[in-house]
Amino acid sequence: MALSDEAIINYLLSETMRVERKEFEGQKRSNENDIIMHRQKLAQQHVRLK
Repeated sequence: MALSDEAIINYLLSETMRVERKEFEGQKRSNENDIIMHRQKLAQQHVRLK
């Protein structure tokens, strides 16, 4: 069974993404929560400076 280089690369990429997807999603949620928290802190500081 002969596979092209592109087919092998695509297969490896899809397998890597399948394995890493859960970690990626967890980190994404964590980053989004951090952004929300920082925006809230900035808004509080903005109110205090008025």
